[in-house]
This record gives sequence, structure tokens and C-alpha cells, in this order.
Amino acid sequence: MRLVTTFSKHLRSRRKLVAVSLTGAAVQAMLLLAIPLLVRYLFVDVVPKREVAPLFLAGGLIAVLYLSQTGVAVWARVAILRQVKRATTRFRRELLDRLYGLSRGAVQAEDRGNLHAMIVHDTERVDKLVNTVLAEQLPAALVTTLLCIVLAVIDLRLLALLAVLALPGWMILRFTLKDKTMAYVAEYHVRFERFSREAYRALELMDLTRLHAAEPLERRRQNEAMEGYHDSVERMVTSVTTYSALQQSIVAIAGVLVLVAGGALIAEDALSTGDLIAFFVGVMMLRNATRTLASGYGFWLEGRAAFARIRYLLLLDMPRPYSDDGMEPKAETLALENVSFGYNSKRVLEGVDLTIAAGETVAVTGANGSGKTSILYLLLGLYAPQTGRLLADGTPYSSISISSLRRHIGVVTQDPVLFAGTIAENIAYTDIDADAAAIEAAARNALAHDFIADLPNGYETRVGESGVFLSGGQRQRITLARALLKRPRLLILDEPSNHLDPETTAYLIDHLAALPERPGILVITHDPHVAEQADRIYHLQDGRLISTANVLATTS
Repeated sequence: MRLVTTFSKHLRSRRKLVAVSLTGAAVQAMLLLAIPLLVRYLFVDVVPKREVAPLFLAGGLIAVLYLSQTGVAVWARVAILRQVKRATTRFRRELLDRLYGLSRGAVQAEDRGNLHAMIVHDTERVDKLVNTVLAEQLPAALVTTLLCIVLAVIDLRLLALLAVLALPGWMILRFTLKDKTMAYVAEYHVRFERFSREAYRALELMDLTRLHAAEPLERRRQNEAMEGYHDSVERMVTSVTTYSALQQSIVAIAGVLVLVAGGALIAEDALSTGDLIAFFVGVMMLRNATRTLASGYGFWLEGRAAFARIRYLLLLDMPRPYSDDGMEPKAETLALENVSFGYNSKRVLEGVDLTIAAGETVAVTGANGSGKTSILYLLLGLYAPQTGRLLADGTPYSSISISSLRRHIGVVTQDPVLFAGTIAENIAYTDIDADAAAIEAAARNALAHDFIADLPNGYETRVGESGVFLSGGQRQRITLARALLKRPRLLILDEPSNHLDPETTAYLIDHLAALPERPGILVITHDPHVAEQADRIYHLQDGRLISTANVLATTS
């Protein structure tokens, strides 16, 4: 029920969809129900009279009924498929929005392979379940119900015998195989997620694996995951297939026994041959309907298991520290005011005060792990301080739109992030409508144009996954061009000398400070020579931010 409620809210035309499903099911049922009645008419009224024309007419009508039922089934299935696929798309958007709405810490704590599987594979299983229920199960259930009524009209004794023979078998089957089948489906999903994670991990660590000659170990890990997945698939498919096949066999065997009993009634002149043939045709149609119902059992189990995992993501309750509901800031001045911050119980910043205005260059130095990057995360609103506050143009972060603020901030992280596209696509990531002139201008400002122009395909050069075809310095300048493309009011350079020598870094900072739009620049570095290019220099030590003037005064 929770699955239906959660997914159905994305079906914008729920009543129309249910109406299509019920109408399609009803029309299909009525078309099919006429067939055993026509067969009865043929063998009770037409064949004994040896009339050929009505025989062909009735046969043709049966063929038309089958074709009409097929046409209605296709129409209903396509109409339902379109609506459900759109609902699935909206459902996936909700999950992505949910991820974007979570805090950075919440997302970092989750396994990316699991999140990927939830959004892609599990939503597809839910989609298949809903499609199967509306387009197949509902019509089959209605056909089964109405067929039983028709069979009762033809001969109530045979229907009662059919129920006595089939229902106990179904109940025994349900109680003996259902739990085991569900356990196999659950095991399959666990094994599949492990296989998916290991494959994702192998792609991420391909270079590390080669550098350490760890291919045998990685292959063993992958083989174990694949073997476990393979075995679980075999068990699940065998169990689900056996369950469905036995359900169908129960109806078939019961139908044969009913045929034998009907033959005995004919021998005693208690039943006509036409009634028995019509009843048996109805039983075969009933078998087809129950086959459809049984075939959906696997989808139902998979859909339930998939939704249980999706529900975990929907129930995660670690929202972002700031929202997008407030005013849009100009980001001319950003400030930390008496900020203390830490991860879990470990404090990394204590009573930090820092102000950065457009047009000035500020450097924050300190040893690795001293908390310099935490200042970057706080300025971007990825975390909120335990005490103190962040201000944009004098307004607390809690009163502004954090996404609007980030659009005014350009960031170059110490580990440049590129994706497997062209250089132009990577630069224009934040502005897909940027033209070639704007992309080139940003690259020139980042001192990247010359090396890009020397590449065989220039800006259309593909960089490979994570920019593997480029050097660290080239990747850093491309990410700088990406940051400059949006003309930020504040530019943050996190450890810029990680991939550039100090002289080149110093020249780059001077060049950025001389740009016509002159953004404020925050340089986070452990290198004092790089920090010398700043207007103001602060040193981070023991969680406290100290001006270099104060440091000099203390040492003197």
C-alpha cells in the first residue's frame, strides 16, 4: 500500500489512468467471455443441424473477437505505459531532488553504488510492477472473475469440481513456496547490489589497480561478486518459474480431470457435448488468465524489495543547512563571524572571524588538516557552524538563497573535477548556453587557451574520465576557466600550488587580480610563497585564524 501511495502521487491523471485500465480490462473481458458462449452455440445449436454457413459465421466472429481483444489490450497497454513512464520520470526526479536536498555529510556517508542502483535499477523495477498490475494483472483478474461466472452459467457442477480440484493446490503452493521465493528474491537483490558496487569500484580504481599490479586481487573480488550474483539469479529464477509453472499446471490438471468428469456426465446423458466443449474452452481461457496473474508474481516481489530500498532514501532526514527560500545576495562581501566548527565531536575551527570583499585578495595558510578547506565548505554553505554565523553582504546565510550565492562564487578545488567530455563541455558545465567566444575568453583568463590551442582538436579535445588525458596543471586551469565563465564575485583557489609550481601560481594570482571584473580572491594554501601575493594573510593554527600582523607582533 505504501508503494502505491508513494508512486501514485506522480501519476498526474490517476483517475483517467485507472479508468483506462478498468475500461480496457472490462472490454477485453467481455470480448473474451463471448467466445465460450459462441462455442456452446456452435456445438449445441449449429453442428447438430449440420448447417455450414452459421458455422463459418460463428468461427469468423470468434476470430474477430480475439483480434478485437488484442487491439484493446494494445491500446490500453500503450496508454498505461505512457502515463506510468512519465510518473517514473517524476519519481526519479523526486529522488534526485531528495539527494540534492540532503546535507553534504549525508550524501558522503552513503555508498554511491547503492544510490545509483536505487535511482536507476530499483525505480525501473517499480515501473515494471505498476505497468504489470495496471496493464496485465487487473484485466486478468477481471477476466478470471467473469469467466468463472460464465462457466457457472454453462455448468455449475463442473465449476464446483474445478474449484475443489484447483484451490487446495493453490493454497498448498502458496504456503510452501511463497516465503522461500521471497527469500530468494531478497538474496538476489543483495547480490546484485554487491556486484554493481564492485563493478563501479573497479572502474573508479582502474589506475590504482594497475599502479600496484593488483589485477589478480581485483579479478578475484569481481569474480566472487559475479559468482554470488549468478548463483542468486539461478535460485530466484528457478523458484519464481517453478511457482508460476505449478500454478498453471494445477489449472491444467484440474481442467483435464474436469474433462474426464464431463465425459462421464455425457455418458450418463447428464451433460451435452456442446456444453462440455464450451466449458473446456473456458477453462483453457481461465488457464491463460491465471498464467498472466502468476507471471506477475515475480514483478510483485521485485517491486516490493526495490521500494523497500527506495523508501530508505525517502526517509533520510539530514537536510541541507541552508535553503533557497531567501533573498538573492550580490556577494560583494562574505564573512565568518565568531565561527566554531567541527566534524562529529572533533573541532577544527574556534572563534574564526574572516571577511572577504570583492576586489581584494586574501590568503589563508596553515598545515595540512588544520581546517583550511573547512572554511571553503562553510563559505559555500555546505555546512553550518556549531556556533557563530556566516554573512553575505551583512545578511545571515539563513536569510538568503544559498544556490543564488553559489552562482556568485567560483571554486577551484585542490583535486580538479573533470568529466569524460570535451574541454569546451567541461568549461561550459555551469552554462550550457555559453558560446565559443565566452568559453575562449574564460580559458584566456585562466591562462589555459595557449595549451588548448596546441592540442590537435583544440577545445573539442576529449579529456577522458576525470581528465586522465591531461596533466594536473592543465586540469586545474580548465576548472579555473569553468569558475571564471560565470564571472564570480568571489573566486576560491584551494591549494593552487598542488598542480602548479609556486612561480606559476604567483603569476596566475597576479593575473587574476588584474582582471577587469576583479573578483575577490581567497587563496587557501600551505605554501607561504603563494600567500605573499595576497593583500591580507591569515594563518590557521589550533583552530584559530590569526592575522600575520598579529603573528609578527607576538614573535617580536
